Amino acid sequence: MNRHQSKWSAMIALRVLALPALLGLMTSAAAAQNAERGHQLAARWCSSCHAVDKSAVNRTEAPSFMSIAASHRDDRAWLRAWLMSSHPSMPDMNLTRVEIDDIVAFLKTLSGPE
Repeated sequence: MNRHQSKWSAMIALRVLALPALLGLMTSAAAAQNAERGHQLAARWCSSCHAVDKSAVNRTEAPSFMSIAASHRDDRAWLRAWLMSSHPSMPDMNLTRVEIDDIVAFLKTLSGPE
């Protein structure tokens, strides 16, 4: 192998090794941003009925987000279905899948470590 080929092989190896680390950092940052966006969405759309924050007090009979998070902490599918469906006492929010994932990410922050 000549010097040019050796340099080329080293660059490829570095990229192959660096890519998973970079993706891991991006995934962690994206998860944190999703939870923050979920909190913002919940504060805007849900807080008139639900206690959204840990220290908030419910103004209605609607379950608090803390209660929902604790009851369904291991069931993301249930949380997504709950956010996608309309309920007689709850308006149909028409949330996008990204917004639903953001709110689920926020709910996971309320349920504590897994």
